[in-house]
Amino acid sequence: MNEKDKLRMIDGIENELIDRASPDKIKPKQKRRFSARMGMIAACLVIAVVAVNLAIFLPGSTQDPPIISGDPNKPSTVPSTYEEIKALIDASYGNNYDQLMGGATADSNASLNGSPDGGATPPADAPSSGAPEVDKGDAYVEVTDNQVDGVIEADIFKRTKTHIFYLRGRNLCAYSIAGEESELVGQIQFTNELVSSRNMYLSSDGKTATVICSAIRAYKDETLIITVDVSSPENMEVSKEAYFKGAYIDSRYTNGELLLFTRFHIKNTNSTENYIPSYNLGGGYAYLPPESILVPQKIELHSYLTVSKLTGKNLSYGGSVALLSFDKTAYVSENNIYATRYYYYSETNNNVYSYGYKTEIARIDYQGDLLKTMGTVLINGTVKDQYCMDEHDGVLRVFTTVNEGWYTVNSSTGGSSVTSSDVGSGGTLTSDVGSGSSTSATESTAKHTRSASLYCIDIQKMQVVASVLEFAPHGETVQSARFDGNTAYVCTAIVFSDPVFVFDLSDLENITYKDTGVIEGYSHSLIELEGEYLLGIGQTGWDTVKLELYLETDDGLISVSKVELNNAYSTSEYKAHYISREEMLFGFGYQQYGENYKTVYAIFKIVDGEIITAAEIDIDEKSAIAFCRGVYVDGYFYLLTNADIDNFHVIKID
Repeated sequence: MNEKDKLRMIDGIENELIDRASPDKIKPKQKRRFSARMGMIAACLVIAVVAVNLAIFLPGSTQDPPIISGDPNKPSTVPSTYEEIKALIDASYGNNYDQLMGGATADSNASLNGSPDGGATPPADAPSSGAPEVDKGDAYVEVTDNQVDGVIEADIFKRTKTHIFYLRGRNLCAYSIAGEESELVGQIQFTNELVSSRNMYLSSDGKTATVICSAIRAYKDETLIITVDVSSPENMEVSKEAYFKGAYIDSRYTNGELLLFTRFHIKNTNSTENYIPSYNLGGGYAYLPPESILVPQKIELHSYLTVSKLTGKNLSYGGSVALLSFDKTAYVSENNIYATRYYYYSETNNNVYSYGYKTEIARIDYQGDLLKTMGTVLINGTVKDQYCMDEHDGVLRVFTTVNEGWYTVNSSTGGSSVTSSDVGSGGTLTSDVGSGSSTSATESTAKHTRSASLYCIDIQKMQVVASVLEFAPHGETVQSARFDGNTAYVCTAIVFSDPVFVFDLSDLENITYKDTGVIEGYSHSLIELEGEYLLGIGQTGWDTVKLELYLETDDGLISVSKVELNNAYSTSEYKAHYISREEMLFGFGYQQYGENYKTVYAIFKIVDGEIITAAEIDIDEKSAIAFCRGVYVDGYFYLLTNADIDNFHVIKID
């Protein structure tokens, strides 16, 4: 094992430890065994880290593993031909995709076998997207807490003035909004395909629901779009179906346009259809042209993130772009789509070996008739989710978790002899480099950093114009972020310490920020409110869920009210949180474990700066809290779950 592999091993151990420390990984019923297991794991990891650190600076081989598909630190480019793409893919994977994936090419979220019929993708007269359009009586009522005003996000739950629509498994269910007289009035089951990863929209007149989901047809991933006539919720009927190549990832709807994100897996390069995304508008399949494909020089993932634009009720085709090796983290602003890919890099320059993670961000302009790629930019670190990105006044602001390091390399022996094992602490290591060194240095140094950084990017030039590097304490990673105009909030944590940083971005030449200091716990969701308030939903400890209200002052954020739920576990799925800023009402589900094991949906209200418990609803323990959805209408709270029975609750809130 050479020195680079040893550094990567240490980095992997640290990442695994933090990943295991995430509350989302802990199963409540295993709590009694957890402490002992964590003790054993921690002890083993400490021994492993010490052992690797002791070995890492021993003289070793100077032979570096080859970069088989180009320089990873150069931005992605548009290829000239399919053959150029094929050569890069073959260099990365050797055309062994089926073996690499264990014979499976389907997205992990679409694991059910569907019809062997290959199906057809939508023709030019495909059905309406069903998403809100120009106001025609405003029967549709928004319940999703969209990140960007006017850019509507899909969910399993939508409503009109008179009905609630909820996706329960393969069933679309309709409920009346009538207080204590509310009931299930109709449902329709989708039996044509076995599907997963379901989402939906409603039309602005409330008469059409559009369900988008993943399906497997002819053993290949496809995205299935089903439009349903819901004008009579008691007698819902499927209108049309349409298919797109690739598994469904996400979507947006804005200004009459549906933006569809799909994942196209590369099977092999034996034929063009297996490694180039395609679409069918009724006249047969057509491949995306090379100018619509963005390819990195070092390929990390054997799949494309494909973005397609469909306009109007007929879903007229507005083009597609495919980004090879990009992952599913995407942010959609009023005018642009920002897709990301992260990768591990390592390089040696002037006897200094550096390593870590970088992210490439691609900008896609979806205004006009066709989608257009507008360049990319490279930044250090990784982006947690869409909420860590925000476009404002021509600048994209991004928070990243930085994970990188470096150490000097003896030019003669290819190694250095370090007496300390402090890699990962953020400190500097020193030791003799050995008598065989041809450099003038007499000492070797090493450093590893895990922290958080802010980057501000000019979207026209796709260049970094301002940054605040490594502002968080060492070891902290980005847990959540929110932007509100020229103000940005970011929560960082190691496990259960929670500084929330407040940034003033009004002057990019003089960015300032405030550190709230260490607050117990951390927030996986931050919700900006009126009156300089910020609400955080997260964890205080392994077995404590917290809801905490912060107030912004001249010195930073201070906690003014907090509710803790002991022996409890909740979800970090943001859409599972009901948020009503107008009513200052919030709700989410959690599991209470121990002797009084149960599943609860809690509703809270903020009154005069204090969080008050408004109601608690005991729900079926088979309800997945990530799929709980609720809404407050005219004094009543309506709650829906994915349980087979007892899945609809109506409670009056005073």
